[in-house]
Amino acid sequence: MRVTCIIPSLNRACQLDLLLRSIRENWQMNDLDIHVIYKYDELEYLDGYAKISEDFPHIKWHAEDLGVFSDIIKNIIKKSKNSTIGFFVDDCVMFRKPSISVTEVDRCVSIWNDMYVGFSLRLGQNTIVQNYLTGELQHTLQAREVMYNVVEWNWKRYPRTSNYGYWFSWDGHFYSKELLTSDRVFSKYFGIHRDLEHQLITDNELYVSLPNKMLACKASSVFVNTVNTVQTDGAIPAGVKYGYSTKQLNDRFLAGDRISLDSFTGHPIISCHEEFPLVWTGKI
Repeated sequence: MRVTCIIPSLNRACQLDLLLRSIRENWQMNDLDIHVIYKYDELEYLDGYAKISEDFPHIKWHAEDLGVFSDIIKNIIKKSKNSTIGFFVDDCVMFRKPSISVTEVDRCVSIWNDMYVGFSLRLGQNTIVQNYLTGELQHTLQAREVMYNVVEWNWKRYPRTSNYGYWFSWDGHFYSKELLTSDRVFSKYFGIHRDLEHQLITDNELYVSLPNKMLACKASSVFVNTVNTVQTDGAIPAGVKYGYSTKQLNDRFLAGDRISLDSFTGHPIISCHEEFPLVWTGKI
């Protein structure tokens, strides 16, 4: 049993490389069909993606400039032979091993899709902070264990924009292909990934029709290291504590440096988003 994963990336080969290495280190990467939708503003960023393709030859690459973003996403989902579709963004990090396998996530999502809206690797009982910059806390998670180290909760009991009530996310969330290809979801047009999030979260008719419960591991295994942003609307603060430009990171990546995955071990992750300084490994 395999799972399809979709990862959009813009000018961030260095951070995408970290995400892919973190998945390879901490999960069953061979059970994932990974699709990267890449876009670049300068040829030097394309050089970064070319380097990644050498290290991860089994990944399927889709150039965004060859098609409309939403159409590319929909075609990947529609043509997928797998029942479960997962999403990451390129600044995600899988900072520890999930307490559930790829196959088990697929079973939870595809078999129980009438009971659960999806499975999250970015949420858990540890992700108590809503805003890492202000320290704002989430409402206490009222969850119960349904299998070893896996919990469920009624996400509709939480504000829609709070993490525990935010049913659709690209940051390590998994959904059934059946749900994603339903008319209410598949009809959406979106120019960037966050457009789709907004449309799905604010669709009242869809909200009512969805299963009330969501699944996650007791402890999250994915977070977003928000040290920069490539979105132009400025809605999500980034690089406030530790800022790095995409050019700065790409130059170091092309020079052979890599972001250390080990440097994230031991951090007390209590939010879906955080900013940690980057530690570099030696040149390869």
